[in-house]
Order: sequence, then structure tokens, then C-alpha cells
Amino acid sequence: MRGAAVLALVVALALGACSDAADDRADPPTPTTPSTTTEPYTGSLPEPDPAGITFQPVLATAPCDDADATTSLIDGACFTLGPVGFDGTALTSAEVVQGGAAGTEWVVTVEVADAERDGANATFDACATDAPECPTGQIAVVDDGVVVSVPQVETEGLADEAFLISGSRLGGFERAEAEELAAQLGG
Repeated sequence: MRGAAVLALVVALALGACSDAADDRADPPTPTTPSTTTEPYTGSLPEPDPAGITFQPVLATAPCDDADATTSLIDGACFTLGPVGFDGTALTSAEVVQGGAAGTEWVVTVEVADAERDGANATFDACATDAPECPTGQIAVVDDGVVVSVPQVETEGLADEAFLISGSRLGGFERAEAEELAAQLGG
């Protein structure tokens, strides 16, 4: 069955790290059904820079003092990343919705351009099968050199349909974070 492909949320607990930061945030409003938000975001959004967002295989979780590790917004974790599989210019849309596993997380729904699907799928498929170029099965979403999400890729052919990017800490992205990522992707 091919429904909307969804990247699984990799929580900090799965990485062996834990934080109380998620407990300090207000719970997002509970929608009756997952939907696109209609409330305007009042924060300052960055200028779109899709090339500044990259999708890279995660080779390993690394100590943050490792010179080869990429810094992260994910509770105390850093990562050793493989080469860029593709960047945000390969995407045709980026939209903030409430969704994810609980249906109440702020996520960014994206689609890959037809001409870019083979390249994106090569990256996703390597992670879905734990190939040597993606031994962790995870793909990092990197915003200007900082890892913002590290989802587990659970299915091959992920770029063939719209998929979700969810935050990697418990509770996912805060609304402002999802809005900023979508804006960076040109959404």
C-alpha cells in the first residue's frame, strides 16, 4: 500500500540522549483533523535559500568535540555526515501542517521535482536499506551547516510522493521552526 510516505521521527531517546527542553514548551493546539494552518505566522521569516538546505546520509553519531562532526539542534547530539545527496532546490513545495505520528506535531510537507526524483531516491533508498553509504538508515536535514532533523528512512522510493520532515526532538518542531524551514525551502 502506497500512502503518503512519512519519515519516522527519531527522538532524542533513540539517540541515547534525553532533555527536559520539550517539557518547557507549550503544547500545540489540538486540531480536529490534521490540516494546513490558516493562522498567519507573525515572526520574521528568512529569505528563501533552498540551496542552504541539504539532505545527507548519517554515517554515525559522533561526540560534539569531534572536528569532523556536524553540529546539531538535537539535544546534545552531533553527527558524521556523508556527502550531500540533494539540496532544497530539488523540492517543488514546502508547506507547514500539523501532522506526524500524533497528528498534532508541526511538520513540513515537501515534494521532490520530477526531474530530481531519481537522485533523491538514490539517497533515500541507500538509507532505507542501510547501505554502506548510509549505515545508520538516517538522513540528516541540514540548514546552513546545522542538523535540524535526523529521521529514520523506512521505505524506498520516498521521493515518489510527498513526505514529511519532522523535528527530531520529542514533540517535533515548534511552529516557528517549521515555518522557518518551510520559508528556507521557498514554501
